Amino acid sequence: IDFDSEGYVPCTWDLPLRHLSSQANVRSDIADGTIKVLSANDSVAAEYQKYLWSCGEGLGEVLTSIKSAVKRNKLSLYTAGGHTNFAGSLAVVDGMGAAQAPMQGVGNQDYMVANLESAFRDELERVKAELEASHADALREKVNENTVLQQQSATVARQKDILENASRQQIDVIVDKYKDKLRSELAERDSSWQEKLSKLELSLHYAQEKELQLGEQIKTVEANRSEACTEAVATFLHQLSSAGVEFIVSQKGIGSHALKLHQVQNYMVNPDAFWASQSGVSETVYLAWTAHYVRPVCQAGSSTGCECGVAVPHVDFVGDFVIGESDMCREHRHKRVGEYY
Repeated sequence: IDFDSEGYVPCTWDLPLRHLSSQANVRSDIADGTIKVLSANDSVAAEYQKYLWSCGEGLGEVLTSIKSAVKRNKLSLYTAGGHTNFAGSLAVVDGMGAAQAPMQGVGNQDYMVANLESAFRDELERVKAELEASHADALREKVNENTVLQQQSATVARQKDILENASRQQIDVIVDKYKDKLRSELAERDSSWQEKLSKLELSLHYAQEKELQLGEQIKTVEANRSEACTEAVATFLHQLSSAGVEFIVSQKGIGSHALKLHQVQNYMVNPDAFWASQSGVSETVYLAWTAHYVRPVCQAGSSTGCECGVAVPHVDFVGDFVIGESDMCREHRHKRVGEYY
């Protein structure tokens, strides 16, 4: 199987995996376990045989080595439940898999995001390391050349002192000649290093642009992932509803209620608000009643941590519950106005 430059299987690749797997032989002598294997050495239609692996007698050793390499997972492959999928990116969706397929698409996008982020970090670190190494090498070479030039200048100066006694004019000519040569060499080398530094700065500029592009790609993938997740959940719920599945929720003291399809997501986000709406009370009243339903005691002074705690009559229905009355004992109901507990 081939992969394109983006890491995907070419769209022209097409093999009937279910049909081929039904013809595979079960073997228990390969890769430390039981596996179904179909290779070019087996009896298979000629149109598919050229796409299969001709592995000879060494199939067991090869697959065992592959299994060990996959377990090490140096390529950071996607893993499910902490175990690397030995079958690679090939998957077969059965009857229950059809209900899980929308969520697997989200997992693949998570995998893409992880790969994009990893590729971006690796590329950025590589470029930075190259730039730093190149810059350090350039500085070292320039320092070394300057040292050599300084040594040459010192040599010329010594030669000048030796030749001064012979002929001042000849010495001046020689000195001027070497000075001109040194100036020319320094000018040429400075120009060369300036050119190298300009190229390095240009490479850094391109790396920064690539960083911005990868950042935008990551944002796009994350946005698409969120949208795809919402659409996948909606599609999944619609499929269940079309298949006759009903969503029944229940609550102590209220009873059971059949959720309509458009109510499922709201219920998952805030079930308390749903039950409060069904009971015709505010969410604040509903939450106070549920606390009372579980533990019917006086709540006077609970805001200061000095709760009364005396048992009060149990209110079975949320519609009959009144904050400040149903959750207080008789004594505190009479003196609660203006009092601190």
